[in-house]
Amino acid sequence: MNFSKKQNLLWLAISLLMSFLLSLRATARVFQYDFVIQDDARQHVVWFEQYLDKYLFQGDMIADYFQSVAPPGYSYLYKTIGFLGISPIQASKLLPILLYVLTAFFCYRLTIKLFKFPTGGFFSTSILLYTLLFQTDISSATPRAFLNLFLLAFLYSLTCGSRLGSWFSLLFLGLYYPQAMLVAAGTGILSLFRLNGWRIKLTSDKNLMGLVIGVIAIALVFSAYFLLLRDSEFGPVVTRVQALVDPAYLKGGRSSFFSESALEFWLLGGRSGLVPGGFLFFQPRLLLVCLLLPFLWVFRRDFPLIKQVSKRISILLRLLIASVFLYSAAHFLLFKLHLPSRYTQHGIRIIMAILSGITLAILVDAVRIWLARSTINFVRAISPFVYLTFVALILIYPVYLNQTDADFPKPGYVIGRYPKIYQFFSEQPKDTLVASLSKEVANIPAFSTRSVLVAPEYGVAYHRGYYEKFRQKVKDLMAATFSEDKELLNQFIEQYGVDFFMLEKEIFAEGYFIENNDWPMEYEAFIEAIKKGTEPRSALAATVGTCTALESKNMLVLDAVCVTEHSK
Repeated sequence: MNFSKKQNLLWLAISLLMSFLLSLRATARVFQYDFVIQDDARQHVVWFEQYLDKYLFQGDMIADYFQSVAPPGYSYLYKTIGFLGISPIQASKLLPILLYVLTAFFCYRLTIKLFKFPTGGFFSTSILLYTLLFQTDISSATPRAFLNLFLLAFLYSLTCGSRLGSWFSLLFLGLYYPQAMLVAAGTGILSLFRLNGWRIKLTSDKNLMGLVIGVIAIALVFSAYFLLLRDSEFGPVVTRVQALVDPAYLKGGRSSFFSESALEFWLLGGRSGLVPGGFLFFQPRLLLVCLLLPFLWVFRRDFPLIKQVSKRISILLRLLIASVFLYSAAHFLLFKLHLPSRYTQHGIRIIMAILSGITLAILVDAVRIWLARSTINFVRAISPFVYLTFVALILIYPVYLNQTDADFPKPGYVIGRYPKIYQFFSEQPKDTLVASLSKEVANIPAFSTRSVLVAPEYGVAYHRGYYEKFRQKVKDLMAATFSEDKELLNQFIEQYGVDFFMLEKEIFAEGYFIENNDWPMEYEAFIEAIKKGTEPRSALAATVGTCTALESKNMLVLDAVCVTEHSK
């Protein structure tokens, strides 16, 4: 079955238009609220505001840490945006629109290489887009937002036998998401081998061998850089032995990894599992359509469109093998290759989306043929409209998902609820430091571009040099907040240079902080130890009436200078 270039371009245009409209739907909230930011962008994007204004976040340990672990390509992108006078925070809200469209482009092009039927390209692209809308990856505008785009571009270039395309896409993967670069490189290396019956043979294709040699060279250079040469002032990375006894990696910890359940640990765990989340991983359920493909192959005489499946589709098997191998290596070398689940979840979604689209196209074509062969005139007459009907159903599928699943789309945006506080802090000197035990403090850098001492959002435990200092700051802040010792409170303010405290009004009520704090379980023992710090006993509580600089809803802002004077 042959299709013209015009037909291919038409279905590509439909796929791109749909991706653009869906991207607008996913990012709609950024246009609706004055104070809004994607959850993970609070960790990875905010600090690049320094390149718009060099006086922001000076001496800020949190800013320095997240910039130190940012991949180089990602850092230079946002640095360039800042140097051009554009706010990185604002850019991060619009960048996902472009990423959704480019991801759709390469998904469609790759599918057409694997299955020579344009409607299949449209179906696969649609399913992948719906899958990504259940994730926060692209909307975050963090390094993983670029992963699907560059991985698809690599797979497409490798399928085409394009050296430059493969090398450049692999290079960008290394610059933006090194774990995915290893998966891509593994896929490329496996492309050198062919099955000949039950025997494995090395390819004789010299162009492919040259391409893969370049892939190996790029992968080795990046691996040496990240594993051996790149050093961090916040190192070293935690080891397995250390993590096993650190509450941060156990159940309820900020970076919980280990589990007593083998099923949870190896298969379902968010950081350790092969398919994080289990059945929830397969969203939307259209992803599961691919499970029918082996049965269609067995009965391929009844499904003629299956002939359009190219032998090149084996690249998806190679991608799966490379992903599982690196998942295993990441477990073996824990945590040198970071988190095991990072090596499987993205590739598996791409594989399932593409195969599901192909399967759906084969099934729809079989229905069309069955109707066309009917002896009933009316049934034969509607057979040409089968594809149009299924295309329409795919296009309106997001409406169904939106009605049946509250998490669709799932951009992960955080809406600011305290505009008066954000405005107040933004008017303070640029070296202002805010201390608070409330989770709301994590929004201050994004909405006020001012530094905070700690926040649950920033408690990432993988580098010991960072997290040990962070954990100590949390404990010091808890002690200063609830202690009746005025000297301890003043020492805390002087030691960390705190300018303001931000408190929930009820924080000193007996039992309130125990029941309503957002700190992970690893701080539970420490929290229990300070639970007697009720309002009559806390030195900080005694300053609330005198030192409140601002009140907004259930939140108070205390001037630290006033607190110091009142606590002498």
